[in-house]
Amino acid sequence: MYFTLNRCRYVISSYMPLTILEDANIVVDGGKIVCIGECHGYNNYDRIDCREKVAAPAFGNAHIHTASILKYVGDLDLRRAITMAMINMASNGIAAFQSMDEEYIEIINAAKNIGLRVRAGPVIKSEKCESFNIEGVSYNLYSPIISIENLLEIDEEALKSCMENLLNKELDIQIPVSRTVEEVLKFKRRKGLLPVEYLARNNLLSGRVVLSHVNWISSWELESIVHYRPRVAICPYSDVLSGINGIPPIKTLLEKNVIVGIGTETFIHRGSSNMLKDISSIVALYRYSNTDIEVEQVMQLATQGSYSVMNINAGTIEVGREADIAILSVKRMKYSVHTKRVLPLIIHESYVDSTIVNGSIVWSVDEMDRYTRLLDSSRYPASI
Repeated sequence: MYFTLNRCRYVISSYMPLTILEDANIVVDGGKIVCIGECHGYNNYDRIDCREKVAAPAFGNAHIHTASILKYVGDLDLRRAITMAMINMASNGIAAFQSMDEEYIEIINAAKNIGLRVRAGPVIKSEKCESFNIEGVSYNLYSPIISIENLLEIDEEALKSCMENLLNKELDIQIPVSRTVEEVLKFKRRKGLLPVEYLARNNLLSGRVVLSHVNWISSWELESIVHYRPRVAICPYSDVLSGINGIPPIKTLLEKNVIVGIGTETFIHRGSSNMLKDISSIVALYRYSNTDIEVEQVMQLATQGSYSVMNINAGTIEVGREADIAILSVKRMKYSVHTKRVLPLIIHESYVDSTIVNGSIVWSVDEMDRYTRLLDSSRYPASI
């Protein structure tokens, strides 16, 4: 699919550094951004009116338990509930997500029906890695990631064997660690080491590993993260809603050039995957703890940071990047004054009009009937 987003009022190319263009075109061809600016010579491309719109990098959801929506909506139909989750993410400008769910096949199929990028795969509890099969998934916007659900409960030798096997296959592994202080102390009592310390001591940290949460980590564990370069997905908003104290050391991680992204974690306490809430809350949480963090920094974590955690070439609007774009209407913004200087402050309290993934529009406020039909058609067939 090829088209031009024609004369966008603003184009936010990136948040760090903050780069904003005015009255600019974005040309998309083959799922990639091929031109930004005046872009002459693309007259035969379809034109999408962008004059009263802001084009911004789409959000990436670096850690989510997608099937948790079942507990929130009380819908016993798994397929329909997961389709709700997909529509919810798309409607909030999320173009890619990294799921940690046993129902990964259903989640991949639902993402395919909507058109979202998805990273998912088997969840390891105590089984041997050889018992899992991630072959045969046919979807060009899917890439596998293996999850270790509970680091404390899996047998140590099985863990080492499993992770070595996965890393030899060049597969990414996501591991939740140090979410609560109670979990950390329990791990210390059972293993004699702190969670990240345990992984480092057993040579199980690498750039192929994604650590989620990291709310309670020691200074020496932080040094291990800096040394071994795992990627990190933080979920402070959902963790706070769950009544968890402690926040991850974002500023230190960023200063040490560790890749950090944001995940919405669960639907249970929040009911929506709206990452704009995460952004507002993260700024408030860190400023309350006397840590200076700017809106632009957190917006960057939710876009380029999350995409980097997922190893996807998107998260900014630049030539050569994947065309994952969130479109917001100037007319629907809460403020009447729009200037480039305050635009990030406006964006993080606004609403998404449409979401583009891989050069295709997967969500639009003008097509609500389509999503209603999609939900109706996503139910399991009634039993006879």
